[in-house]
Amino acid sequence: MGFDRAAIKANARLHVKNNYGSNIYVFLIYMAVAGVCGLIPVVGWIAELIVTPLLLVGYMGWFQKSIYSQGLSSSEIFVPFLENMWGTAGTMLLMSLKIMLWSLLLYIPGIVKSYEYFAVPFLKSENPNIPCDRCFQMSKAMTDGHKMDIFIMQISFIGWIILSCFTFGMLQLLYVQPYMMAANAFAYEQIKAEAIANGMINPMEIDPAYGGSFMGNDKVGF
Repeated sequence: MGFDRAAIKANARLHVKNNYGSNIYVFLIYMAVAGVCGLIPVVGWIAELIVTPLLLVGYMGWFQKSIYSQGLSSSEIFVPFLENMWGTAGTMLLMSLKIMLWSLLLYIPGIVKSYEYFAVPFLKSENPNIPCDRCFQMSKAMTDGHKMDIFIMQISFIGWIILSCFTFGMLQLLYVQPYMMAANAFAYEQIKAEAIANGMINPMEIDPAYGGSFMGNDKVGF
């Protein structure tokens, strides 16, 4: 099946066009809530260890879910707080700890691990009840052979990021951030579909009602 970066980015651009206001609004909610937690002395810093990872899962999950549901409510970003909150927060904190520890080994192993765990937030968003260890195993299977593909896709946005610096971050807010997040979501969908097709993961673990189809309104084709 391969990794079709051109199709992923084309889908992402279409997604941004079709969900323009919502993309920005969800990002502002994410930044506002995370920022408030960081400003509260002591208690806020402790809460940030729980709130920020859950917000990240909700934020990334919003983009993945909005592939299939145009006009998806921004309240979806808070879904991780409602189901298996501690399991999701624990998985995300463990992921960060693992990446940090691997980064102590000349930094490069930490980068590799961060791409190995690329699918973890998306998986926890789709099914918060996936056990922690299994979540890491599934992400490893999905990213096998695609870590460099994902890295190249993400680094391809460097020009947009540099350009954003000359707009005092406005371009980042209005276009670049939604574009990158949508691309990550479509990349996840692609590697997930490949892993399922190859029998590497069981789709029922992700969604018991999984039908195996890719029916997003924004899809232009892989």
